[in-house]
Amino acid sequence: MRRRRFQRGSVRLNKNKTVWLGEYAEYVLDANGAEKRIRHQIVLRPVRTEDKTIGKREAQRLLQPYVDRVNVALAAPVRERKSATFEAFAEIWERDYLSLSKPSTQSGAKSTLKRLKAAFGRKDMRAIDAGDIQRFIASSMAEGLDPKTIRNHWGMVSLIWNAALAQRYVDALLPKPKLPRKPKKMAKYYTLEMCADYCGVSG
Repeated sequence: MRRRRFQRGSVRLNKNKTVWLGEYAEYVLDANGAEKRIRHQIVLRPVRTEDKTIGKREAQRLLQPYVDRVNVALAAPVRERKSATFEAFAEIWERDYLSLSKPSTQSGAKSTLKRLKAAFGRKDMRAIDAGDIQRFIASSMAEGLDPKTIRNHWGMVSLIWNAALAQRYVDALLPKPKLPRKPKKMAKYYTLEMCADYCGVSG
């Protein structure tokens, strides 16, 4: 990581010496989480206006708010941007979260976790989006999985993403997908013969 330096910025005239330009640097994180230094050049104001001529000291004062903002950011620590595949973070979740659950819960969760790893294992956590989850739900339905089982799969995904967000492996929670409806249970009913048998009444 480059050394992050407090800065004053600089001002200079353009080639025609008609406009004051300000220059300063800013530290940003790229897509891979690496910090890099970017130089900015901005137009401050014309050298001459109707009523006065702007000198270098005045131009420096115009640049100062931009420099102050960058220096405040320099004083703050850079947040670590972690990354992991789904499979790698699933191992972390299983070790640090699932292990605290009841043995019966752990046993039932392992088969669900195995299926999720097969679906998303090698993808980076940040690369998995709502579309990936919806396709997983649809394919599970096509394979004939029970709606309750599919809802349990989503429940585990939600738990994993909550843990990943807390540990900064993702930047946001996944939105809830469209889930299959729970099948309606048929109401119990009795025929006259069943009632007669139950009540001990002969025909």
